Amino acid sequence: MIDQQKLSEIFKTEYSNLIAVLSNYYGLKDLQLAEDIVSETFLKAMKAWSHKGIPQYPRAWLRKVAQNLYYEDYRRQKNFKDNISKEVSTRSEAFESIEITEKLIEDSQLRMIFLLCNPELNREAQLCIALRILCGFSTEEIAKALLSNKESVNKKLYRAKKSLQERLSIEDELTASDYQDRLDNVLRVIYLLFNEGYYSSTDEENIRNELCWEAMRLGIFLSNQRHFEVDHVQALIALMCFQASRLKAR
Repeated sequence: MIDQQKLSEIFKTEYSNLIAVLSNYYGLKDLQLAEDIVSETFLKAMKAWSHKGIPQYPRAWLRKVAQNLYYEDYRRQKNFKDNISKEVSTRSEAFESIEITEKLIEDSQLRMIFLLCNPELNREAQLCIALRILCGFSTEEIAKALLSNKESVNKKLYRAKKSLQERLSIEDELTASDYQDRLDNVLRVIYLLFNEGYYSSTDEENIRNELCWEAMRLGIFLSNQRHFEVDHVQALIALMCFQASRLKAR
């Protein structure tokens, strides 16, 4: 019998990890493809684990399957180009092999947060898509965090993804000024992640420690960067640490 709570925690954490890494390789215009690969990874896990149980290292299992699906997609695209259509170009001529490590996940998550917090997108749309893609929030959790409703959040997510696919002006690389300009909104995303953990919107749990620790991890990682002044980052980390010290008391 699969531990559903443990399974949910693993999937939620790895969803954001895998999306961040794959989106860096595919680019924001193919964000849906990254989501499709992650969804297929989880589907394979459910089928395998329902018979054999959750493996000893489930996150490593998921990452290996996602890597294999990424390679399969490349081979499929290459076969299409070489043998089926000489006239249709693929996304990229070069193939980059990947090994999904903790360092790669951290770098990818942080970079993707800044890319998604693009000033060309509406602020709430930025928050919605960042919370969904990088933090693994459900539609209900996003609605709770933004004091909105599911219908409104779904519309914002759809429009944000469409904008990312259509706007060629949304860059893949960021300058130092881009990091500085987007820092405030990135800090809002991290704070909302922590807040959802501290005041959980789910009926089953009042506190979700894994979300609090994830927000703190992102904040600490952010404080080690040299692209911007870190005073505001350190202030947010101090606030989260103060609140986290009271988790057991609550």
